[in-house]
Amino acid sequence: MKIISKLKEWLFDSFGKDEVIRLSGNTYEKNKCSLYFAEMAIDRAVSFIAGSISKCEFKTYLNGKSIKERDYYDWNIRPNLNENASQFKYRIVKKILLDGEALVVTDSTGNYWIADSLYKEDRKLEQSIFKSVSVNDYMFQKEFKMSDVFYYKLEDDDIIKLMHHVFSLYSDVLGHAIDSYQEKNTKKIKAKLDSSYTSDAKKKETFEEIITKQLKPFLETRSAVLPEYEGMNFEEFGNFDFEIEAKEIAEIRKDMFDMVANSFKIPKNLFYGDVADLDSVQDTLIALAIEPITNMIEQVNTTTMFGYEGWMEKRQFKVDTSKIKYFNLFKIAPNVEKLISSGFMCIDETREEANLEELGTEWSRQHFMTKNFTNIEEVLRQLAGEKGGSDEQI
Repeated sequence: MKIISKLKEWLFDSFGKDEVIRLSGNTYEKNKCSLYFAEMAIDRAVSFIAGSISKCEFKTYLNGKSIKERDYYDWNIRPNLNENASQFKYRIVKKILLDGEALVVTDSTGNYWIADSLYKEDRKLEQSIFKSVSVNDYMFQKEFKMSDVFYYKLEDDDIIKLMHHVFSLYSDVLGHAIDSYQEKNTKKIKAKLDSSYTSDAKKKETFEEIITKQLKPFLETRSAVLPEYEGMNFEEFGNFDFEIEAKEIAEIRKDMFDMVANSFKIPKNLFYGDVADLDSVQDTLIALAIEPITNMIEQVNTTTMFGYEGWMEKRQFKVDTSKIKYFNLFKIAPNVEKLISSGFMCIDETREEANLEELGTEWSRQHFMTKNFTNIEEVLRQLAGEKGGSDEQI
Protein backbone atom coordinates (compact mmCIF):
# COMPACT_ATOMS: atom_id res chain seq x y z
CA MET A 1 0.00 0.00 0.00
CA LYS A 2 1.83 3.03 -1.31
CA ILE A 3 0.29 5.69 0.95
CA ILE A 4 0.91 3.70 4.14
CA SER A 5 4.40 2.74 3.01
CA LYS A 6 5.15 6.42 2.30
CA LEU A 7 4.20 7.29 5.86
CA LYS A 8 6.42 4.55 7.25
CA GLU A 9 9.26 5.70 5.01
CA TRP A 10 8.87 9.17 6.45
CA LEU A 11 9.08 7.77 9.98
CA PHE A 12 12.29 5.90 9.21
CA ASP A 13 13.81 8.73 7.15
CA SER A 14 13.24 11.17 9.98
CA PHE A 15 14.74 9.06 12.72
CA GLY A 16 16.83 6.39 10.99
CA LYS A 17 16.07 2.83 9.96
CA ASP A 18 17.85 1.59 13.09
CA GLU A 19 15.08 3.15 15.17
CA VAL A 20 15.48 0.61 17.98
CA ILE A 21 19.00 1.88 18.59
CA ARG A 22 18.69 5.58 17.80
CA LEU A 23 15.28 6.26 19.34
CA SER A 24 14.20 6.04 22.92
CA GLY A 25 11.21 3.77 23.38
CA ASN A 26 9.04 6.73 24.39
CA THR A 27 9.87 8.75 21.26
CA TYR A 28 9.26 5.82 18.94
CA GLU A 29 5.95 5.01 20.63
CA LYS A 30 4.77 8.59 20.12
CA ASN A 31 5.53 8.48 16.41
CA LYS A 32 3.89 5.07 16.10
CA CYS A 33 0.81 6.62 17.70
CA SER A 34 0.78 9.32 15.03
CA LEU A 35 1.21 6.67 12.32
CA TYR A 36 -1.66 4.60 13.75
CA PHE A 37 -3.95 7.63 13.65
CA ALA A 38 -2.94 8.20 10.03
CA GLU A 39 -3.50 4.57 9.04
CA MET A 40 -6.88 4.54 10.77
CA ALA A 41 -8.04 7.69 8.98
CA ILE A 42 -6.78 6.57 5.56
CA ASP A 43 -8.30 3.10 5.94
CA ARG A 44 -11.67 4.65 6.78
CA ALA A 45 -11.53 6.99 3.77
CA VAL A 46 -10.43 4.30 1.31
CA SER A 47 -12.99 1.81 2.61
CA PHE A 48 -15.67 4.49 2.33
CA ILE A 49 -14.99 5.17 -1.35
CA ALA A 50 -14.29 1.55 -2.31
CA GLY A 51 -17.40 0.35 -0.52
CA SER A 52 -19.52 2.95 -2.31
CA ILE A 53 -18.24 2.05 -5.78
CA SER A 54 -18.61 -1.69 -5.09
CA LYS A 55 -22.38 -1.05 -4.87
CA CYS A 56 -22.47 0.49 -8.34
CA GLU A 57 -23.90 -1.39 -11.29
CA PHE A 58 -21.39 -1.80 -14.14
CA LYS A 59 -23.28 -1.67 -17.43
CA THR A 60 -22.45 -2.35 -21.06
CA TYR A 61 -24.30 -0.52 -23.82
CA LEU A 62 -24.96 -1.25 -27.47
CA ASN A 63 -26.54 1.45 -29.65
CA GLY A 64 -27.37 3.44 -26.54
CA LYS A 65 -29.24 0.57 -24.84
CA SER A 66 -28.08 -1.40 -21.80
CA ILE A 67 -27.53 -5.08 -22.56
CA LYS A 68 -27.03 -7.88 -20.06
CA GLU A 69 -24.69 -10.41 -21.62
CA ARG A 70 -21.47 -12.10 -20.45
CA ASP A 71 -19.70 -8.81 -19.74
CA TYR A 72 -22.51 -7.76 -17.44
CA TYR A 73 -22.31 -11.07 -15.58
CA ASP A 74 -18.54 -10.81 -15.18
CA TRP A 75 -18.58 -7.30 -13.71
CA ASN A 76 -21.74 -7.56 -11.60
CA ILE A 77 -22.05 -11.19 -10.53
CA ARG A 78 -18.79 -13.20 -10.57
CA PRO A 79 -15.59 -12.03 -12.28
CA ASN A 80 -13.51 -15.08 -11.35
CA LEU A 81 -13.62 -18.41 -9.56
CA ASN A 82 -12.85 -17.02 -6.10
CA GLU A 83 -14.63 -13.66 -5.79
CA ASN A 84 -18.02 -12.15 -6.22
CA ALA A 85 -18.33 -8.84 -8.05
CA SER A 86 -18.68 -6.70 -4.91
CA GLN A 87 -15.41 -8.03 -3.47
CA PHE A 88 -13.71 -7.66 -6.84
CA LYS A 89 -14.76 -4.03 -7.39
CA TYR A 90 -13.93 -3.14 -3.79
CA ARG A 91 -10.38 -4.48 -4.15
CA ILE A 92 -9.82 -2.67 -7.46
CA VAL A 93 -10.77 0.72 -6.04
CA LYS A 94 -8.84 0.15 -2.82
CA LYS A 95 -5.74 -0.73 -4.81
CA ILE A 96 -6.14 2.34 -7.01
CA LEU A 97 -6.36 4.63 -3.98
CA LEU A 98 -3.61 3.05 -1.90
CA ASP A 99 -1.13 2.10 -4.62
CA GLY A 100 -2.03 4.74 -7.17
CA GLU A 101 -2.66 2.03 -9.79
CA ALA A 102 -4.40 -1.29 -10.35
CA LEU A 103 -4.03 -3.91 -13.07
CA VAL A 104 -6.72 -6.43 -14.08
CA VAL A 105 -5.82 -9.26 -16.47
CA THR A 106 -7.77 -12.17 -17.94
CA ASP A 107 -6.72 -15.78 -18.08
CA SER A 108 -7.32 -18.26 -20.89
CA THR A 109 -10.81 -19.11 -19.60
CA GLY A 110 -11.98 -15.51 -19.36
CA ASN A 111 -11.64 -14.99 -15.60
CA TYR A 112 -10.71 -11.49 -14.43
CA TRP A 113 -7.85 -11.25 -11.89
CA ILE A 114 -6.37 -8.31 -9.98
CA ALA A 115 -2.57 -8.33 -10.13
CA ASP A 116 -0.76 -8.36 -6.78
CA SER A 117 2.51 -7.27 -8.35
CA LEU A 118 3.71 -6.23 -11.79
CA TYR A 119 6.50 -4.62 -13.76
CA LYS A 120 5.47 -1.99 -16.29
CA GLU A 121 7.81 -1.35 -19.21
CA ASP A 122 7.04 1.92 -20.94
CA ARG A 123 7.97 2.09 -24.62
CA LYS A 124 8.28 5.16 -26.82
CA LEU A 125 5.59 5.39 -29.50
CA GLU A 126 4.51 1.81 -28.72
CA GLN A 127 2.22 0.07 -26.29
CA SER A 128 3.49 -0.37 -22.75
CA ILE A 129 4.21 -3.95 -21.72
CA PHE A 130 3.42 -5.60 -18.38
CA LYS A 131 5.80 -8.31 -17.19
CA SER A 132 6.13 -10.47 -14.07
CA VAL A 133 2.42 -10.18 -13.35
CA SER A 134 1.51 -12.25 -10.30
CA VAL A 135 -1.88 -13.16 -8.84
CA ASN A 136 -2.18 -15.09 -5.58
CA ASP A 137 1.46 -16.24 -5.79
CA TYR A 138 0.94 -17.41 -9.38
CA MET A 139 3.29 -15.77 -11.88
CA PHE A 140 2.04 -15.34 -15.44
CA GLN A 141 4.73 -16.37 -17.93
CA LYS A 142 3.28 -14.28 -20.72
CA GLU A 143 3.67 -10.55 -21.30
CA PHE A 144 0.58 -8.36 -21.49
CA LYS A 145 0.14 -5.42 -23.86
CA MET A 146 -1.65 -2.32 -22.66
CA SER A 147 -4.53 -3.00 -25.06
CA ASP A 148 -5.05 -6.45 -23.49
CA VAL A 149 -5.40 -5.35 -19.85
CA PHE A 150 -7.43 -3.03 -17.67
CA TYR A 151 -4.88 -0.62 -16.24
CA TYR A 152 -6.16 2.05 -13.87
CA LYS A 153 -3.79 4.76 -12.73
CA LEU A 154 -4.20 7.95 -10.73
CA GLU A 155 -2.16 10.61 -12.43
CA ASP A 156 -2.18 13.00 -9.48
CA ASP A 157 -0.17 11.80 -6.48
CA ASP A 158 -0.39 15.13 -4.64
CA ILE A 159 -2.48 13.45 -1.97
CA ILE A 160 0.49 11.27 -1.01
CA LYS A 161 2.87 14.24 -0.92
CA LEU A 162 0.41 16.26 1.14
CA MET A 163 -0.02 13.56 3.75
CA HIS A 164 3.71 12.98 3.85
CA HIS A 165 4.39 16.58 4.94
CA VAL A 166 1.32 17.22 7.06
CA PHE A 167 1.68 14.07 9.13
CA SER A 168 5.28 15.02 9.92
CA LEU A 169 3.98 18.27 11.43
CA TYR A 170 1.20 16.52 13.29
CA SER A 171 3.68 14.04 14.73
CA ASP A 172 5.63 16.85 16.42
CA VAL A 173 2.48 18.38 17.85
CA LEU A 174 1.11 15.01 18.93
CA GLY A 175 4.45 14.10 20.54
CA HIS A 176 4.39 17.32 22.54
CA ALA A 177 0.81 16.67 23.67
CA ILE A 178 1.62 13.11 24.71
CA ASP A 179 4.70 14.30 26.61
CA SER A 180 2.66 16.89 28.46
CA TYR A 181 -0.13 14.41 29.17
CA GLN A 182 2.22 11.73 30.47
CA GLU A 183 4.12 14.22 32.61
CA LYS A 184 0.97 15.40 34.34
CA ASN A 185 -0.50 11.91 34.51
CA THR A 186 2.55 10.51 36.32
CA LYS A 187 2.46 10.03 40.07
CA LYS A 188 5.34 11.70 41.89
CA ILE A 189 6.23 10.92 45.48
CA LYS A 190 8.36 13.03 47.80
CA ALA A 191 10.02 11.15 50.67
CA LYS A 192 10.81 13.08 53.84
CA LEU A 193 13.51 11.36 55.90
CA ASP A 194 15.27 12.27 59.14
CA SER A 195 19.04 12.53 59.17
CA SER A 196 19.52 8.98 60.44
CA TYR A 197 18.63 7.57 56.99
CA THR A 198 21.59 9.33 55.46
CA SER A 199 24.10 8.51 58.19
CA ASP A 200 23.04 4.99 59.12
CA ALA A 201 24.05 2.46 56.43
CA LYS A 202 21.49 -0.10 57.60
CA LYS A 203 18.62 2.40 57.51
CA LYS A 204 19.78 3.58 54.09
CA GLU A 205 19.64 -0.01 52.83
CA THR A 206 16.19 -0.40 54.37
CA PHE A 207 14.96 2.74 52.60
CA GLU A 208 16.21 1.51 49.21
CA GLU A 209 14.46 -1.80 49.76
CA ILE A 210 11.22 0.01 50.63
CA ILE A 211 11.41 2.05 47.43
CA THR A 212 11.95 -0.95 45.13
CA LYS A 213 9.85 -3.62 46.83
CA GLN A 214 7.01 -1.68 48.46
CA LEU A 215 6.59 1.80 46.99
CA LYS A 216 6.77 0.76 43.30
CA PRO A 217 4.09 -1.98 43.65
CA PHE A 218 2.03 0.48 45.70
CA LEU A 219 2.01 3.02 42.83
CA GLU A 220 1.30 0.43 40.15
CA THR A 221 -1.53 -1.37 41.98
CA ARG A 222 -5.09 -0.07 42.22
CA SER A 223 -5.50 -1.12 45.87
CA ALA A 224 -2.39 -1.48 48.06
CA VAL A 225 -0.94 -0.73 51.50
CA LEU A 226 2.27 1.17 52.18
CA PRO A 227 3.62 0.88 55.75
CA GLU A 228 5.07 3.99 57.35
CA TYR A 229 8.32 3.87 59.27
CA GLU A 230 9.56 6.10 62.03
CA GLY A 231 11.40 9.10 60.63
CA MET A 232 9.95 8.53 57.13
CA ASN A 233 7.03 10.27 55.44
CA PHE A 234 5.73 10.04 51.83
CA GLU A 235 3.92 12.92 50.15
CA GLU A 236 2.44 12.99 46.61
CA PHE A 237 3.00 16.16 44.59
CA GLY A 238 2.69 17.57 41.07
CA ASN A 239 0.04 19.00 38.75
CA PHE A 240 -2.75 16.47 38.24
CA ASP A 241 -5.01 18.58 36.01
CA PHE A 242 -4.35 16.77 32.70
CA GLU A 243 -7.82 17.10 31.19
CA ILE A 244 -6.64 19.80 28.77
CA GLU A 245 -3.85 17.63 27.38
CA ALA A 246 -6.23 14.70 26.85
CA LYS A 247 -8.55 16.96 24.87
CA GLU A 248 -5.60 18.27 22.89
CA ILE A 249 -4.66 14.74 21.77
CA ALA A 250 -8.27 14.08 20.76
CA GLU A 251 -8.34 17.34 18.79
CA ILE A 252 -5.11 16.44 16.97
CA ARG A 253 -6.60 13.08 16.05
CA LYS A 254 -9.74 14.84 14.74
CA ASP A 255 -7.61 17.28 12.74
CA MET A 256 -5.80 14.35 11.10
CA PHE A 257 -9.11 12.71 10.21
CA ASP A 258 -10.43 16.01 8.84
CA MET A 259 -7.31 16.41 6.70
CA VAL A 260 -7.70 12.89 5.26
CA ALA A 261 -11.40 13.49 4.53
CA ASN A 262 -10.50 16.71 2.68
CA SER A 263 -7.72 14.98 0.74
CA PHE A 264 -10.04 12.22 -0.45
CA LYS A 265 -12.82 14.80 -1.03
CA ILE A 266 -15.24 13.08 1.34
CA PRO A 267 -17.75 15.39 3.10
CA LYS A 268 -16.73 15.52 6.76
CA ASN A 269 -20.19 14.95 8.23
CA LEU A 270 -20.61 11.85 6.07
CA PHE A 271 -17.10 10.71 7.01
CA TYR A 272 -18.09 10.83 10.70
CA GLY A 273 -21.46 9.17 10.16
CA ASP A 274 -23.63 12.30 10.44
CA VAL A 275 -26.68 11.75 8.19
CA ALA A 276 -28.01 15.30 8.37
CA ASP A 277 -28.79 16.73 4.90
CA LEU A 278 -27.98 13.31 3.45
CA ASP A 279 -29.09 14.03 -0.12
CA SER A 280 -26.80 17.04 -0.46
CA VAL A 281 -23.69 15.40 1.00
CA GLN A 282 -24.23 12.25 -1.06
CA ASP A 283 -24.34 14.36 -4.22
CA THR A 284 -21.10 16.04 -3.15
CA LEU A 285 -19.49 12.67 -2.41
CA ILE A 286 -20.43 11.28 -5.82
CA ALA A 287 -19.33 14.38 -7.73
CA LEU A 288 -15.97 14.90 -6.00
CA ALA A 289 -14.81 11.53 -4.65
CA ILE A 290 -16.62 8.85 -6.64
CA GLU A 291 -17.01 10.02 -10.24
CA PRO A 292 -13.32 10.81 -10.91
CA ILE A 293 -12.62 7.12 -10.29
CA THR A 294 -15.73 5.71 -12.02
CA ASN A 295 -15.08 7.93 -15.06
CA MET A 296 -11.59 6.48 -15.31
CA ILE A 297 -12.99 2.94 -15.05
CA GLU A 298 -15.52 3.71 -17.80
CA GLN A 299 -12.85 4.99 -20.18
CA VAL A 300 -10.40 2.15 -19.53
CA ASN A 301 -13.05 -0.57 -19.83
CA THR A 302 -14.61 0.92 -22.96
CA THR A 303 -11.20 1.11 -24.63
CA THR A 304 -10.03 -2.37 -23.62
CA MET A 305 -13.30 -4.21 -24.20
CA PHE A 306 -14.53 -2.54 -27.40
CA GLY A 307 -11.73 -0.44 -28.90
CA TYR A 308 -12.30 2.29 -31.45
CA GLU A 309 -14.42 0.10 -33.74
CA GLY A 310 -16.73 -0.89 -30.91
CA TRP A 311 -17.00 2.70 -29.72
CA MET A 312 -18.02 3.76 -33.23
CA GLU A 313 -20.76 1.13 -33.04
CA LYS A 314 -21.91 2.83 -29.81
CA ARG A 315 -20.64 0.11 -27.54
CA GLN A 316 -19.79 1.60 -24.16
CA PHE A 317 -19.03 0.64 -20.59
CA LYS A 318 -20.67 2.78 -17.89
CA VAL A 319 -20.79 2.82 -14.10
CA ASP A 320 -24.19 3.59 -12.63
CA THR A 321 -23.55 5.58 -9.43
CA SER A 322 -27.25 6.00 -8.61
CA LYS A 323 -27.11 2.86 -6.44
CA ILE A 324 -24.86 4.70 -3.97
CA LYS A 325 -27.60 7.07 -2.89
CA TYR A 326 -30.20 6.09 -0.32
CA PHE A 327 -33.68 7.12 -1.29
CA ASN A 328 -37.16 6.88 0.19
CA LEU A 329 -39.72 5.57 -2.30
CA PHE A 330 -42.44 7.95 -1.12
CA LYS A 331 -40.03 10.89 -1.16
CA ILE A 332 -39.17 10.36 -4.82
CA ALA A 333 -42.78 9.75 -5.93
CA PRO A 334 -43.26 13.25 -7.46
CA ASN A 335 -40.05 12.84 -9.47
CA VAL A 336 -41.16 9.40 -10.70
CA GLU A 337 -44.42 10.93 -11.88
CA LYS A 338 -42.57 13.64 -13.81
CA LEU A 339 -40.24 11.11 -15.44
CA ILE A 340 -43.18 9.06 -16.68
CA SER A 341 -45.54 11.93 -17.60
CA SER A 342 -42.81 13.65 -19.62
CA GLY A 343 -42.15 10.51 -21.64
CA PHE A 344 -38.56 10.43 -20.44
CA MET A 345 -38.90 6.92 -18.93
CA CYS A 346 -41.43 4.12 -19.07
CA ILE A 347 -42.92 2.52 -15.95
CA ASP A 348 -40.60 -0.51 -16.07
CA GLU A 349 -37.53 1.72 -16.34
CA THR A 350 -38.49 3.73 -13.27
CA ARG A 351 -39.26 0.54 -11.31
CA GLU A 352 -35.82 -0.82 -12.19
CA GLU A 353 -34.16 2.37 -10.93
CA ALA A 354 -36.13 2.04 -7.69
CA ASN A 355 -34.91 -1.58 -7.27
CA LEU A 356 -38.39 -2.94 -7.87
CA GLU A 357 -39.29 -5.84 -10.12
CA GLU A 358 -40.31 -4.87 -13.64
CA LEU A 359 -43.93 -5.61 -14.57
CA GLY A 360 -42.92 -6.87 -18.00
CA THR A 361 -46.24 -5.94 -19.61
CA GLU A 362 -46.82 -4.21 -22.92
CA TRP A 363 -48.34 -1.11 -21.32
CA SER A 364 -45.59 -0.83 -18.65
CA ARG A 365 -43.02 -0.61 -21.43
CA GLN A 366 -44.81 2.14 -23.30
CA HIS A 367 -43.89 5.80 -22.96
CA PHE A 368 -46.58 8.25 -21.89
CA MET A 369 -46.85 12.00 -22.08
CA THR A 370 -49.45 14.28 -20.50
CA LYS A 371 -51.44 16.71 -22.62
CA ASN A 372 -49.68 19.61 -20.91
CA PHE A 373 -46.64 18.92 -23.11
CA THR A 374 -46.50 20.05 -26.73
CA ASN A 375 -43.83 21.03 -29.21
CA ILE A 376 -42.63 24.60 -29.67
CA GLU A 377 -43.99 24.82 -33.24
CA GLU A 378 -47.52 24.14 -31.99
CA VAL A 379 -47.18 26.82 -29.32
CA LEU A 380 -45.99 29.35 -31.88
CA ARG A 381 -48.90 28.49 -34.21
CA GLN A 382 -51.37 28.99 -31.38
CA LEU A 383 -49.83 32.32 -30.44
CA ALA A 384 -49.87 33.47 -34.05
CA GLY A 385 -53.51 32.45 -34.40
CA GLU A 386 -54.54 34.29 -31.24
CA LYS A 387 -52.75 37.43 -32.41
CA GLY A 388 -54.33 37.26 -35.86
CA GLY A 389 -57.77 36.75 -34.42
CA SER A 390 -57.27 39.74 -32.16
CA ASP A 391 -56.28 41.98 -35.11
CA GLU A 392 -59.38 41.01 -37.05
CA GLN A 393 -61.60 41.95 -34.14
CA ILE A 394 -59.99 45.38 -33.95
